[in-house]
Amino acid sequence: FQEWKNGVFRPAYCFFGEDAGSKQTAVETLRKLLGADAFNSHDFPGSLDAQAAEIVSAASTPPMFSARRIVVVRDAEFPAAGRRIMADYLRSPLETTTLVLLSGEAKPDQKDALAMGVAAGGGVVLFKALAEGEAVSRLREEARRGGFELDAAAAELLVHEAGGNWGILRAELEKLRLFVLEKKRAGAEDAAACLGYRKEANPFELPRMIQRRKAVEALRLL
Repeated sequence: FQEWKNGVFRPAYCFFGEDAGSKQTAVETLRKLLGADAFNSHDFPGSLDAQAAEIVSAASTPPMFSARRIVVVRDAEFPAAGRRIMADYLRSPLETTTLVLLSGEAKPDQKDALAMGVAAGGGVVLFKALAEGEAVSRLREEARRGGFELDAAAAELLVHEAGGNWGILRAELEKLRLFVLEKKRAGAEDAAACLGYRKEANPFELPRMIQRRKAVEALRLL
């Protein structure tokens, strides 16, 4: 985020990790800071060999009436042929394009040419779920920024129920802020009264994982 605010944009990023909410926030922030309009902003579902060529074509096109172009790929889990196409592009990427690949994997595989191609340019970013203590501290700090005090017991309850995904926790914190609007303080009872998080998943992701024989990941998603 600090690099982007200073106007430093790498030609390619790969966002790894399970915190989907924070990934989406990063994509939206990057798109805004790049100032790419509709003509210079592209979103692809990804994951198919056939799409790899389209993605590279979009990424290889200079921006139109803008300084930069952004290309976002929602699922970077391409089969072998698609990964080769993408890896070839990353050997000499267009400097005016920022390519963003989203991966559900926890971290890059050292044997993956695509991930290593992004890593060579310093664009690998890990979005880990927060540890319990980190999540509690961050919730309480964010609450103070939002103008109210979050009791430790309330923060611990939120983390215990919703986990360490910051995207989910942030949404729950905003609900809690509105719930205690006049009180300016939230306790465990307040947190329990308005907890109602949900975790969203791509409905096509499960069959893809099964087809790739990723048993552990498929069971976790299910």
